[in-house]
Amino acid sequence: MKNYRLLTYFASVKSKIFTMKKPLLFIVSLLLYGVLTQVFAQQQLLSLRILKTGEEGGVSVSYDDGEFQNDVIDKFFDDDLDMGWEGEDLNIMTTFLRYRNVTIPKGATIDSAILHFYAHEDEADLAKVTVFADASDNSPEFVETELIGDRTWTTVSATWTIAEPWTIWQPYRSPDLKAIIQDIVNRTGWVSGNSLTLFLRGEDQGASLLDNAKDFESFENIEDPEDGGDGLHHPERIPELKIYYTLNQQQVTLKVEKTGEEGGVDVSYDDGEFQNEVIDKFFDDDLDMGWEGEDLNVMTTFIRFRNVNIPKGAIIESAILNLFAHEDEADEAKVTIFAEATDNSPAFVETELITDRTWTSTSQAWDITEPWTMWEPYASPDFKNVIQEVISRSGWTSGNALTIFLRGEDQGASLLDNARDFESFENIEDPEDGGDGLHHAERIPMLVIKYTDGLTSIFEAETKVNNLSLYPNVSSDGYFRVVMDKPGNTSLYIYSTAGKLVKNLKTSPIETNLNLSQLPKGVYVVKAIQKNSVYTNKIVIN
Repeated sequence: MKNYRLLTYFASVKSKIFTMKKPLLFIVSLLLYGVLTQVFAQQQLLSLRILKTGEEGGVSVSYDDGEFQNDVIDKFFDDDLDMGWEGEDLNIMTTFLRYRNVTIPKGATIDSAILHFYAHEDEADLAKVTVFADASDNSPEFVETELIGDRTWTTVSATWTIAEPWTIWQPYRSPDLKAIIQDIVNRTGWVSGNSLTLFLRGEDQGASLLDNAKDFESFENIEDPEDGGDGLHHPERIPELKIYYTLNQQQVTLKVEKTGEEGGVDVSYDDGEFQNEVIDKFFDDDLDMGWEGEDLNVMTTFIRFRNVNIPKGAIIESAILNLFAHEDEADEAKVTIFAEATDNSPAFVETELITDRTWTSTSQAWDITEPWTMWEPYASPDFKNVIQEVISRSGWTSGNALTIFLRGEDQGASLLDNARDFESFENIEDPEDGGDGLHHAERIPMLVIKYTDGLTSIFEAETKVNNLSLYPNVSSDGYFRVVMDKPGNTSLYIYSTAGKLVKNLKTSPIETNLNLSQLPKGVYVVKAIQKNSVYTNKIVIN
């Protein structure tokens, strides 16, 4: 259709559109300009242990676990921690456990939270304990001079009555503390990676010779030879907090937006087409992609989406482009989907060439063999890896713009119509083709992206997480090179986005070749542990 016919049709229907019932206009406006968000469930496990914070006499210690005797700190480091009641000395014992780098996104749903201990002594007497947390966005470190009243405790708590006998060096677990952890991660100032402290508070059970305080292994635990132990430190017995939580999966729905007017009609310069290497037209009622065999034209559609509210570091679960056919077409079209390889895709201008843009190294083939019927909806294949490459860029920021390219290929000279036509922003159902002559906002090209926040929540966080150097980040053959800051014994773990460990190995050189060619295409997280440091990064196999 010529541009003047397009403008005529818009002018003729403009008054009809704005005289529709208000509810319909409201729905249309939401579809046209809205960014819709939906929530899906994806459960993760975060395993946390008390970390080393210093040394005493050449021995590794932690000031993140300790105990209050009544209202003052009793000791900062010892081979055991006491909670409960010492009836002979009339002491209420309260253990504190501070966990760092709690990589749970704000708004996550806590499904369960369990403390795991190892008993330090044989004990059979009843202990009454209440578990609280430090009511703080980011629980600060403890100092020896502070009192138990210096902290504000959560109003949410859990009662733990320990009636079962404990046997030395055997494992035990707390009741579910999920309501306490939920109270913390729901705080307005909570940020993934903050610290939290749990308090295990005893109560006065009356004067007696009973040992109502349960003792368990600390960070500095030692199996005392006088008690039949081996005299060694056992890191696996350090108090551990395991949190299962549901990671909210987000969905954004993006549509091409109005950018201007032509002859009083709303138009967008964010969708258009290249004919071979130059822009063919900026606005029309349809967009062409594929191959025009009669004229020997490779057609490439560009679709630019603004305000893509996906945070940096997100994992793209799926990306689907939804289109409406503009004509009945049955010939095969061969199309490849790319994105512009830029942090924030700029607006298009009529004078630019297709080579003025840098395209992603990641792409997705789309061979369209099914017949298309005029004004019926169709969907692209999933091109999540293309979007992942853009979102993974170092300069990406939520709210930036991205452009999708739908590139045809030379299918040879013929009279076949290998270019598929679909509705544009300015779409019109042409009365000459049996249409109603109206603009249909619901048929504007739409991109639906599902994603989950963050990477570090996929695995347990032992310490501060550093960036891992990986080359390349995107590979078509599954081969990567890991480069550490220095050589040394290193454990490498590769996880799927669902948190499943799919490969692990040991290495020591500063550079290691990683062969993941046996894994399916997709996004993975590589985690490296070297001494007390953890390094991570994500890779894409396409």
